Amino acid sequence: MKLGLVAKDFFFGTILIIQFLIGNVVNIFLILLTLMAFEFLSTTLSEFVNSRIKLRSLFIRFFKKCITVIIVSIAHFTDVLLETEDTVRNVTITFYLFYETMNILKRAEELGIPVPQVLIDLINIVKNRLRR
Repeated sequence: MKLGLVAKDFFFGTILIIQFLIGNVVNIFLILLTLMAFEFLSTTLSEFVNSRIKLRSLFIRFFKKCITVIIVSIAHFTDVLLETEDTVRNVTITFYLFYETMNILKRAEELGIPVPQVLIDLINIVKNRLRR
């Protein structure tokens, strides 16, 4: 019975920490986490297929994903300080959504998986607008 209480307390404590660091966990953040996982897996598969996989590169990529979450957290803190609701956080998350998507599509092409032209065109439009 006590183990159940400990697990419950751990779960709710974790939720509170995440809400403090990220703000309200909304779908856009969950989509980002999902795309980050997909990108990690697709890059790992690409490296495996091309015989370039190294444990060191796996750790580096994992910690880059952790830094991305930290940057989203900083964006949330900026929103809190500037009282801009979730604007900075959501713009930051949107940037990383496109970044992760571009990487996934690039890996798919490397693996010989056909990518719908509409996705490639959409990503190129966004990429060109972000460069301005």
